[in-house]
Amino acid sequence: MMEEKPSGIQNYTSGLFKELIKKKNLKFVFFSTGHHKLQADTQHFSSNSWFIKSLRKIDPRLANIFFDNFDILRFIKKYKINVFVSPSFILPFFKPIGVKFITVIHDLSFLTYKHNPFRIYMNLVMYMKVLMPFIVKRADAIVVDSYFVKKELEKVYRVESKKIEVIYPGSDDFFYPNKNETAFLELIKKYHIQKKFIFTTATNHERKNIFGLVD
Repeated sequence: MMEEKPSGIQNYTSGLFKELIKKKNLKFVFFSTGHHKLQADTQHFSSNSWFIKSLRKIDPRLANIFFDNFDILRFIKKYKINVFVSPSFILPFFKPIGVKFITVIHDLSFLTYKHNPFRIYMNLVMYMKVLMPFIVKRADAIVVDSYFVKKELEKVYRVESKKIEVIYPGSDDFFYPNKNETAFLELIKKYHIQKKFIFTTATNHERKNIFGLVD
């Protein structure tokens, strides 16, 4: 996903990894299908297999599916990984002996959102619907962004409560309290803001429920 246009999960992954590598008593390795590094000094390994390259020529999504579910196992074994963290739902199809799996599940919108175009519905929503029951079973621990998602996992997939950890996403250094009143007044004048306003970082997509936010 880090090779795609930056959005919510990419920002989450960047922030998570940036904080994790501050722990000097642990060693962190980043795996991806491309050459985009999270930080210049990151230990980063990219999949350059001929099979991945061939799949990418057919459809980049096929390359991603193969990498996430199978090719990643080659990296886990080669670099003797003790704990594998997936910042975006997917865990490898098989679980190597002695390796702990942690996955971050941001939401279960694929279960409730029915308005995708048919092509996206079949390739993304159905993909997640098929995999999720196996993902929650293989995971040793599941991190979620909210108690709402935790309750959904417990209800829909019967996941044990003790297996799920709620950790709220942090905020990037880009966001900070504005203490310059003059600059603030200039800003609201520039954008013709005359009343109280709501600010959202969500993408402009129907499933983000922007109309609900406005209401």
